[in-house]
Amino acid sequence: MEARTTRASGKPVKYKKIRTRPQCNALGGPDAAFSMRACHARACHARCPPCAGLQCAGITDTTPPIDLGSFGSACRTGSLGWRLKFNLLDKIESLSEQRLVAVKHVTLAEEYLADHFPTFPVLPGVLMLEAATQAAGWLLHHRRRFACTMAVLKDARNVKYGHFVAPGDFLRMTAEFAKETPGGAAFKITGTVGDATAIAGKIELAYFNLGEKNPDLATLDGRLSEHNRYRWSLLAPAGANLEQNVTI
Repeated sequence: MEARTTRASGKPVKYKKIRTRPQCNALGGPDAAFSMRACHARACHARCPPCAGLQCAGITDTTPPIDLGSFGSACRTGSLGWRLKFNLLDKIESLSEQRLVAVKHVTLAEEYLADHFPTFPVLPGVLMLEAATQAAGWLLHHRRRFACTMAVLKDARNVKYGHFVAPGDFLRMTAEFAKETPGGAAFKITGTVGDATAIAGKIELAYFNLGEKNPDLATLDGRLSEHNRYRWSLLAPAGANLEQNVTI
């Protein structure tokens, strides 16, 4: 445990040091989730449970929740992170059945940079990994023709970080299909800033519908499918549709 001091009250807030393991990405309406090392220590965030991240993502007590049935309590505590809103890809530049390249532009308008770090703002490594997960997830959706609604990070291996990604930079994220796995697929991911490597590694995604995990959530799959297709229409390059193989 470690203690930090909030800016307004001066009272220490304790945070657990938690192993980073993303639970869910931004592809299905539940836009992102991370077991983060700590919520940012702002006075208005003092009520956040460790690694919930809800207040840090701009979620307030007045944000309407989604009724998730038996998943509800987990989502409200942040263990599924259903309400986080990190959309970490701005555009898909190129796309084929084996490879997807997307970009993330970093600006000072992103609030988390105020604390990461106050005098040296850089994109957090966990968000680089989430951007990689989203890129791989979109490639998986494309390959499977959006057959399922959830593309969830199951495993991350040999992840290495290099070049810092600062405001004004853009992170070019490449996801390459490696192989099919039981219930999902494996990918090689690389993120670069110019010619410098910012992140590289291997990840595995699980691919499923919510109704397969909990019949009470089956009604959400239709809404999430519509959401995914709408997001795809905004991100994907011209000519990339949902029904045909596309090589650009």
